[in-house]
Amino acid sequence: MAVSLIALTLSWEAARGASGAVPRRQMQESIFYRVRTSQRAVALTFDDGPIPGHTERILDLLRAEGMHATFFVVGKRAFARPDLVRAITTGGNEIGNHTWSHQHLTWVLDDVQRDEIARGARELEQFGVHPIWFRPPYGLISRLGVKDVTAAGERTVLWSVSIDRALSRWGDRAVSELLSRVHPGDIILAHDARPGSFDALQRLLAGLKRKGLRCGTVSELVAGSRV
Repeated sequence: MAVSLIALTLSWEAARGASGAVPRRQMQESIFYRVRTSQRAVALTFDDGPIPGHTERILDLLRAEGMHATFFVVGKRAFARPDLVRAITTGGNEIGNHTWSHQHLTWVLDDVQRDEIARGARELEQFGVHPIWFRPPYGLISRLGVKDVTAAGERTVLWSVSIDRALSRWGDRAVSELLSRVHPGDIILAHDARPGSFDALQRLLAGLKRKGLRCGTVSELVAGSRV
């Protein structure tokens, strides 16, 4: 089934709760931040891991709630903690490429950018993971970067809702504000380790359940999207 994704260009505007700029006009399906779907589902994503002492707590919470997520993993951190990478995959979750060392891709030379993308993917392949999703550090990437990602057989995934941005913007009201703004097809950004984010995540997942929204991986969300 062909999927219909809300795709983006590199003309930037703020999305709901997005931490930083999110491209707005449509181009091709090589980069997107949410999905059109008739299912009551959202994708939950985590960046920057694996991080000892934090990734495990998230995995335990997801297991307890019967939910899955996509973890955008930094290659050098995966190399340092292969046990956590295996824990992510054995829990029914998904792993995406978040570069080798989390460099700001719009600040480096083109060959460095390509190497960051390729090395991140190669490290994940050591675990039998062939990533199909890529998220640039800080959510910023050039047109050439998008082409490099696509040439590597991956699609660039941004986000439409951010827990961290909500916490910085609304403080104690963050979760209630997020719940009033989350819609089916949204892609939620969280991080393995950010101050206050785990407590907010617990309350957010409970609230999503009350709203009848199912949390899953990016692949699960895309699979349920409309033609």
